[in-house]
Amino acid sequence: MFDGIDDKNTKRMIECFNIRRQSFTPGETVCDFSKNSDTIGIIMSGNVSLIRNDPGGNRVVLEDLSENDVFGEMIAFSENSDRGVYAVCEKKCEVAFMMYEHIAKRCQNACRCHTVAVENMFRVVTQKTQRLSERIEILSNRSIREKLLCLFSMYSMRAGASSFELPFSLSYLAEYICADRSAMMREIKKMSDEGIIKTDRRRIEMLH
Repeated sequence: MFDGIDDKNTKRMIECFNIRRQSFTPGETVCDFSKNSDTIGIIMSGNVSLIRNDPGGNRVVLEDLSENDVFGEMIAFSENSDRGVYAVCEKKCEVAFMMYEHIAKRCQNACRCHTVAVENMFRVVTQKTQRLSERIEILSNRSIREKLLCLFSMYSMRAGASSFELPFSLSYLAEYICADRSAMMREIKKMSDEGIIKTDRRRIEMLH
Protein backbone atom coordinates (compact mmCIF):
# COMPACT_ATOMS: atom_id res chain seq x y z
CA MET A 1 0.00 0.00 0.00
CA PHE A 2 2.74 2.45 0.90
CA ASP A 3 5.46 1.16 -1.41
CA GLY A 4 7.36 4.12 -2.91
CA ILE A 5 6.23 6.52 -0.16
CA ASP A 6 8.85 7.74 2.32
CA ASP A 7 8.50 7.18 6.09
CA LYS A 8 7.43 10.75 6.81
CA ASN A 9 4.56 10.71 4.32
CA THR A 10 3.62 7.14 5.30
CA LYS A 11 3.14 8.23 8.91
CA ARG A 12 1.13 11.24 7.75
CA MET A 13 -1.10 9.07 5.57
CA ILE A 14 -1.66 6.56 8.39
CA GLU A 15 -3.07 9.43 10.45
CA CYS A 16 -5.01 10.86 7.49
CA PHE A 17 -6.54 7.47 6.66
CA ASN A 18 -7.34 6.89 10.35
CA ILE A 19 -5.75 3.42 10.17
CA ARG A 20 -6.30 1.27 13.26
CA ARG A 21 -4.32 -1.84 14.19
CA GLN A 22 -5.74 -4.87 15.97
CA SER A 23 -4.35 -8.25 17.05
CA PHE A 24 -6.15 -11.58 16.71
CA THR A 25 -5.65 -15.14 17.92
CA PRO A 26 -6.23 -18.32 15.84
CA GLY A 27 -9.92 -18.96 15.16
CA GLU A 28 -11.04 -15.37 15.73
CA THR A 29 -13.07 -13.61 13.05
CA VAL A 30 -10.97 -10.76 11.70
CA CYS A 31 -13.68 -9.19 9.53
CA ASP A 32 -17.26 -10.09 8.55
CA PHE A 33 -17.89 -8.51 5.14
CA SER A 34 -21.66 -8.77 5.45
CA LYS A 35 -21.30 -6.05 8.11
CA ASN A 36 -18.09 -4.34 7.01
CA SER A 37 -18.16 -4.27 3.20
CA ASP A 38 -16.28 -0.96 3.09
CA THR A 39 -13.32 -2.21 5.15
CA ILE A 40 -9.86 -2.99 3.76
CA GLY A 41 -7.34 -4.95 5.85
CA ILE A 42 -3.54 -5.07 5.59
CA ILE A 43 -1.85 -8.01 7.33
CA MET A 44 1.10 -6.77 9.38
CA SER A 45 2.01 -10.25 10.68
CA GLY A 46 0.59 -13.78 10.88
CA ASN A 47 -1.84 -15.61 8.60
CA VAL A 48 -5.47 -14.99 7.67
CA SER A 49 -7.94 -17.03 5.60
CA LEU A 50 -10.70 -15.57 3.47
CA ILE A 51 -13.71 -17.87 3.88
CA ARG A 52 -17.11 -18.21 2.23
CA ASN A 53 -20.04 -20.27 3.51
CA ASP A 54 -21.90 -21.80 0.58
CA PRO A 55 -25.73 -22.16 0.56
CA GLY A 56 -25.35 -25.63 2.11
CA GLY A 57 -23.42 -24.21 5.05
CA ASN A 58 -20.09 -25.69 3.93
CA ARG A 59 -16.92 -23.72 4.56
CA VAL A 60 -14.93 -22.90 1.40
CA VAL A 61 -11.46 -21.36 1.58
CA LEU A 62 -11.12 -18.57 -0.98
CA GLU A 63 -7.61 -17.36 -0.15
CA ASP A 64 -4.73 -17.91 2.23
CA LEU A 65 -3.13 -14.61 3.18
CA SER A 66 0.11 -13.72 4.97
CA GLU A 67 2.23 -10.71 5.93
CA ASN A 68 1.80 -7.65 3.64
CA ASP A 69 -1.25 -9.15 1.90
CA VAL A 70 -4.38 -7.01 1.51
CA PHE A 71 -7.96 -8.28 1.77
CA GLY A 72 -11.43 -6.83 1.32
CA GLU A 73 -10.40 -4.49 -1.49
CA MET A 74 -12.36 -6.31 -4.20
CA ILE A 75 -15.50 -6.43 -2.05
CA ALA A 76 -15.12 -2.73 -1.22
CA PHE A 77 -14.63 -1.79 -4.87
CA SER A 78 -17.83 -3.64 -5.81
CA GLU A 79 -19.82 -1.39 -3.44
CA ASN A 80 -21.89 -4.41 -2.45
CA SER A 81 -21.80 -6.34 0.81
CA ASP A 82 -20.88 -9.98 0.31
CA ARG A 83 -22.87 -12.16 2.65
CA GLY A 84 -21.18 -15.32 3.82
CA VAL A 85 -17.63 -14.03 3.27
CA TYR A 86 -15.41 -13.40 6.27
CA ALA A 87 -11.73 -13.34 7.24
CA VAL A 88 -10.46 -15.67 9.98
CA CYS A 89 -7.16 -15.65 11.84
CA GLU A 90 -5.20 -18.86 11.17
CA LYS A 91 -1.94 -17.90 12.91
CA LYS A 92 -1.69 -15.15 15.52
CA CYS A 93 -1.84 -11.96 13.50
CA GLU A 94 -1.93 -8.18 13.56
CA VAL A 95 -4.07 -6.38 10.99
CA ALA A 96 -4.25 -2.70 10.01
CA PHE A 97 -7.76 -1.60 9.00
CA MET A 98 -8.74 1.34 6.82
CA MET A 99 -11.93 2.48 5.13
CA TYR A 100 -12.39 2.19 1.37
CA GLU A 101 -13.43 5.85 1.07
CA HIS A 102 -9.93 6.99 2.00
CA ILE A 103 -8.59 5.28 -1.11
CA ALA A 104 -11.50 6.14 -3.42
CA LYS A 105 -11.69 9.83 -2.51
CA ARG A 106 -8.65 12.01 -3.01
CA CYS A 107 -7.68 14.36 -0.22
CA GLN A 108 -8.13 18.12 -0.73
CA ASN A 109 -4.39 18.58 -1.14
CA ALA A 110 -4.29 16.11 -4.06
CA CYS A 111 -0.88 14.99 -2.80
CA ARG A 112 1.38 12.77 -4.88
CA CYS A 113 1.66 10.14 -2.14
CA HIS A 114 -2.12 9.55 -2.30
CA THR A 115 -1.83 8.94 -6.04
CA VAL A 116 0.96 6.43 -5.39
CA ALA A 117 -1.20 4.63 -2.79
CA VAL A 118 -4.05 4.34 -5.32
CA GLU A 119 -1.63 2.99 -7.96
CA ASN A 120 -0.35 0.47 -5.41
CA MET A 121 -3.91 -0.65 -4.67
CA PHE A 122 -4.55 -1.32 -8.34
CA ARG A 123 -1.36 -3.40 -8.42
CA VAL A 124 -2.64 -5.37 -5.42
CA VAL A 125 -5.91 -6.07 -7.25
CA THR A 126 -3.96 -7.24 -10.31
CA GLN A 127 -1.89 -9.61 -8.16
CA LYS A 128 -5.07 -10.87 -6.49
CA THR A 129 -6.58 -11.62 -9.88
CA GLN A 130 -3.48 -13.64 -10.74
CA ARG A 131 -3.82 -15.64 -7.52
CA LEU A 132 -7.46 -16.38 -8.27
CA SER A 133 -6.42 -17.62 -11.71
CA GLU A 134 -3.95 -19.99 -10.03
CA ARG A 135 -6.73 -21.23 -7.75
CA ILE A 136 -8.93 -21.93 -10.75
CA GLU A 137 -6.05 -23.83 -12.34
CA ILE A 138 -5.71 -25.99 -9.22
CA LEU A 139 -9.43 -26.71 -8.93
CA SER A 140 -9.77 -27.45 -12.65
CA ASN A 141 -7.84 -30.69 -12.07
CA ARG A 142 -10.18 -33.64 -11.56
CA SER A 143 -8.33 -35.89 -9.10
CA ILE A 144 -7.03 -35.06 -5.64
CA ARG A 145 -3.53 -36.08 -6.73
CA GLU A 146 -3.58 -33.72 -9.70
CA LYS A 147 -4.80 -30.86 -7.50
CA LEU A 148 -2.07 -31.51 -4.93
CA LEU A 149 0.69 -31.77 -7.54
CA CYS A 150 -0.47 -28.55 -9.19
CA LEU A 151 -0.49 -26.69 -5.87
CA PHE A 152 2.81 -28.19 -4.71
CA SER A 153 4.45 -27.22 -8.01
CA MET A 154 3.29 -23.62 -7.57
CA TYR A 155 4.69 -23.41 -4.03
CA SER A 156 7.94 -25.03 -5.17
CA MET A 157 8.32 -22.42 -7.93
CA ARG A 158 7.64 -19.58 -5.47
CA ALA A 159 10.22 -20.97 -3.05
CA GLY A 160 12.72 -21.54 -5.86
CA ALA A 161 13.45 -24.97 -4.41
CA SER A 162 12.08 -28.50 -4.38
CA SER A 163 11.40 -28.21 -0.64
CA PHE A 164 8.95 -25.75 0.89
CA GLU A 165 6.66 -25.34 3.90
CA LEU A 166 2.90 -25.00 3.57
CA PRO A 167 1.65 -21.77 5.21
CA PHE A 168 -1.41 -23.58 6.57
CA SER A 169 -2.54 -26.83 8.18
CA LEU A 170 -3.43 -30.00 6.27
CA SER A 171 -7.08 -29.57 7.27
CA TYR A 172 -6.98 -26.14 5.68
CA LEU A 173 -5.26 -27.64 2.61
CA ALA A 174 -8.18 -30.05 2.14
CA GLU A 175 -10.63 -27.16 2.28
CA TYR A 176 -8.50 -25.13 -0.12
CA ILE A 177 -8.52 -27.83 -2.82
CA CYS A 178 -12.17 -28.74 -2.03
CA ALA A 179 -11.39 -32.33 -1.05
CA ASP A 180 -12.33 -34.67 1.79
CA ARG A 181 -9.52 -34.55 4.36
CA SER A 182 -9.31 -38.33 4.85
CA ALA A 183 -9.19 -38.94 1.09
CA MET A 184 -6.54 -36.26 0.71
CA MET A 185 -4.38 -37.73 3.50
CA ARG A 186 -4.58 -41.16 1.85
CA GLU A 187 -3.43 -39.66 -1.45
CA ILE A 188 -0.53 -37.85 0.22
CA LYS A 189 0.57 -41.13 1.81
CA LYS A 190 0.39 -42.89 -1.56
CA MET A 191 2.46 -40.16 -3.19
CA SER A 192 5.01 -40.46 -0.38
CA ASP A 193 5.14 -44.26 -0.65
CA GLU A 194 5.64 -43.97 -4.43
CA GLY A 195 8.58 -41.60 -3.94
CA ILE A 196 6.86 -38.64 -5.57
CA ILE A 197 7.03 -36.42 -2.49
CA LYS A 198 8.54 -36.47 0.98
CA THR A 199 6.60 -34.98 3.89
CA ASP A 200 7.41 -33.83 7.39
CA ARG A 201 4.30 -32.19 8.85
CA ARG A 202 3.89 -29.02 6.76
CA ARG A 203 7.25 -29.45 5.04
CA ILE A 204 6.88 -30.84 1.52
CA GLU A 205 9.71 -31.93 -0.77
CA MET A 206 9.11 -32.66 -4.43
CA LEU A 207 11.26 -35.66 -5.33
CA HIS A 208 10.28 -35.70 -9.01
